[in-house]
Amino acid sequence: MNIRNIADYLDQMHEGELDSSGHFTLDWTKALEKLGRYQSEAAGFWVVKFLQAAVASGARLLSIKQTSRATSLSFRPRLPAHEIVAALQTLEPSPLPALAHLQTGLQALSFVANCQNRLNVYIDEQPVAQYSIQQARLIGTPPDHYRSFPRLEFEREWDRPAGMIFGRESARVYADENLFLQEVGRFAPIEIRVDNRLLNDPVANKPPGLRLGVPVPTLATRPYPAIPFTLLERIVLTDQPDQERMALLDHSLRKPSRWFIAGRITKGNGSQAYVQEWEHQERVLEAGQLREHMRRNRAVFERFDSKIERADQATEIWSDYNQKLPAVTVRGYLSIDLCPGNSGRLYIVKDGVALKPRSLGPRFRGCLAIWSEPRVRTDLSQLQVIEDETYAEVVRCVTYHFEDSAKQILKNENRNRGFFARLMRGNSYKCVEWAENFLNQNSQ
Repeated sequence: MNIRNIADYLDQMHEGELDSSGHFTLDWTKALEKLGRYQSEAAGFWVVKFLQAAVASGARLLSIKQTSRATSLSFRPRLPAHEIVAALQTLEPSPLPALAHLQTGLQALSFVANCQNRLNVYIDEQPVAQYSIQQARLIGTPPDHYRSFPRLEFEREWDRPAGMIFGRESARVYADENLFLQEVGRFAPIEIRVDNRLLNDPVANKPPGLRLGVPVPTLATRPYPAIPFTLLERIVLTDQPDQERMALLDHSLRKPSRWFIAGRITKGNGSQAYVQEWEHQERVLEAGQLREHMRRNRAVFERFDSKIERADQATEIWSDYNQKLPAVTVRGYLSIDLCPGNSGRLYIVKDGVALKPRSLGPRFRGCLAIWSEPRVRTDLSQLQVIEDETYAEVVRCVTYHFEDSAKQILKNENRNRGFFARLMRGNSYKCVEWAENFLNQNSQ
């Protein structure tokens, strides 16, 4: 984003001003007021920020326990306790992503109405400090002598005004918060547990497709390939740190009849009629290396249940999305859908949270891309990516993978005319047609 765009952005937001050196500062009073509005409009916003803090800090589990009177959220960041407390006692944003997420989460929590909040700090499961949360920061003395990695426990205890039907009111809040957390955190590479129930559900393009993916028709008119009804899927693997990964259902379990590993055809173990590609972004992956890579990069939650929603609001377990499924951690997922929308959509996953989708334009009709990139910047809502050079780099990378998939489709079709007709039955022409159209539009 250039200087003029930053100035225009801040002028619209009315929360900062550009100085002569090209830097900008925020009026934190106004910024906190806006965070309060986001918290009231998006129940669970504070929980989502703590999820990002957990992912960015190297935690393996985000645990939430809920009763009619209180919520307890805890995780173990791999950061010293004294640094965490010091950061949470100031409104000055930390340059460390994990601490910046923590600060925003605590500030958003402080705007939840009708409750009292505090932070308990544990070292080796022994309580060492307790802090109240007032005016969007911690109140108390930093534990300078505690330099070990702590367990943080944020507690929210509801006030009980006269006439309040307590259990019903808190249950409604919890339902909204949990739904929001599950929706935007579905690709988080760590365990999310609510009252010991695993909340993770890393299924891409999951019907009814109103939030991720594209709209799908009613159940009776859906084509043969199992959900998520793709012509092509490309899963991009990586050896980079956990912060650059997202969790994804192990799509090799969908049993395609052929795998395409690094562009080469490999015999699959099933009869699903679609193309599935596996690529590694740092090195050429040999067919024999795929299983080993996936074994070493399983998500920390080894099994999860996934109920597939039908268009008539009923639920149904499909055979290839059976119970107790494993997941893997990957860099990205791309697909071409049988029921395309008007333009492609890109979801960037920042520290385990899927940000609001961005349009890829009409060339990408039917395309869905989900890509993990912790370096992208977001606006004050924390859920909308800023379209700067880092964002442009993600778009270029996603575009490369779609173009490479199209080239691989045409190369394999030219080598073996009619191959996709046999592989994909009546939908083969759509796959080849998409590849031709996609590459032709780039040359125009």
